[in-house]
Amino acid sequence: MGGFNIGLEYLHLDPVLTPWRDYHLRLTGEITQDCQTEFERDWREESIEPEKNGNGQYQLVSSETVDQEDFICSLLKKASASIFIGSPYFIPTQKVESCLFEAIEKGVRLTILVPGTPDHPLVQPASYRYLRRLIEKGADVYQFQNGFYHAKAILIDDRLCDIGTMNFDRRSLLINEELNVITEDANVIRSLTESFKKDLANSIKLQVGDLKVQPIKETAAWCVGHLL
Repeated sequence: MGGFNIGLEYLHLDPVLTPWRDYHLRLTGEITQDCQTEFERDWREESIEPEKNGNGQYQLVSSETVDQEDFICSLLKKASASIFIGSPYFIPTQKVESCLFEAIEKGVRLTILVPGTPDHPLVQPASYRYLRRLIEKGADVYQFQNGFYHAKAILIDDRLCDIGTMNFDRRSLLINEELNVITEDANVIRSLTESFKKDLANSIKLQVGDLKVQPIKETAAWCVGHLL
């Protein structure tokens, strides 16, 4: 609390007013609640009218309260027609991989989109054995070609989507703290579907033969990929 504001002069970068002298007080404890209340009051008075509540239903899913592996499996099991997965990394756990196999076996069309250009030399080959097995089962796998693909989303039956911080890999499923949103909001689903279509148009479809590297390199990548 004091006279300090945001500006070049306060950082001693103003050629005329430097050096700038000021006094500021750092507050801790209960009084900070009063400061927050005052800020919120000013914010409401100066801000535009908030948008009206929509009809969309949203669920926040945190890894601190929900087992991500179990949750993703429950999400995949909801599919009756299609599953679209977009992720920069694809190293699923055995449990999640089994759920994907089960979905394909019951006639669900599975589409997976991953980067064509990796941001780590070992992450991409670490995913090859999983992607090969899924292609052999009937999945469609694409590599994005127009830059680096970093989207993290799952679309179920064009009616339910999961989007947030979670990658489709073991670290996100078992270790990392992640935060995602689940929604059936028609506007969000429509927008996400259009984004997927646009990204697929900038991708190439992979065959099993496209996902082969030297066995030693793949094994090393697979081992390291589980740790990244």
